[in-house]
Amino acid sequence: MTRANVLALCMVVLVLGMIMEETEGQEWCHDYMTGKQKCEAQHCAAQCKRKWKGVGRCMPSSTQCLCTFKCNY
Repeated sequence: MTRANVLALCMVVLVLGMIMEETEGQEWCHDYMTGKQKCEAQHCAAQCKRKWKGVGRCMPSSTQCLCTFKCNY
């Protein structure tokens, strides 16, 4: 291999290693919050954003709010 090919291969390995480090550990967590009344979308979204800095969605025909957020281990 020529010196240029070896250098290019090293650069590819370096870039891939940097990308893997950025995405490693960014898993999604979930939390169910249950209220006394039927879930309201705006309230659910605001509650999840405030508590977890995540996204909240109401479960269909339920009092439960499902929060999805990035886990920080």
